[in-house]
Parts: sequence; C-alpha cells; structure tokens
Amino acid sequence: MQEGKDVVTLMYPNSASRISREMDSTDVSTKMFVRSVESDIYKGIVNIMDCTANFSREDYIMNFDYLHDIGTITDEQYAAIPEYEREMRKLNEELVPL
Repeated sequence: MQEGKDVVTLMYPNSASRISREMDSTDVSTKMFVRSVESDIYKGIVNIMDCTANFSREDYIMNFDYLHDIGTITDEQYAAIPEYEREMRKLNEELVPL
C-alpha cells in the first residue's frame, strides 16, 4: 500500500475467472407470524390483522425483497405479490363477520 493512498491490491495465484460465489438463502425468512398480544393501552387484544399497514389482513408479514434483489424470483413473480395481497384482503374481509 502506498503512503497517502487508499489502495489495496489483491494478487491471486490463479485466474480470477475461477472465483465464484454460492448464494445461500436458506436462513432468510420471507414469512413471519406475529402473535396477538393483550394490551392495557388499547384495552384488549392487539393483532397484526387489524394494522392498516398489513394490507392482506393476515396474521403474518411477507417480504420477498431480498429474494428479488438476489435474483431468485423473477420480476414477474415479484410484481404478482400486490395482487395476491389484494385477493387475501378481500377473502379476509369476507371472513371477519363470520
């Protein structure tokens, strides 16, 4: 490293074209269940199904951003998620009175 410069040089004994990266998303959570809790503040049970930010009104949160970012799901699959959430919301709103 030269003085006054922020330069690092890596020397590989073999061709750099043989360097590969293996993607492993086995420990990535795309669906997290959220238990309902009793709250003194809200005087009763609080659950994620009633949260306005939870569009599908399910008892879980889904997030596929990471899988989309690393390319394991296609743009088409990623774009289908909002439609799935709309359908789930519709079904869940029909179930609420029951």
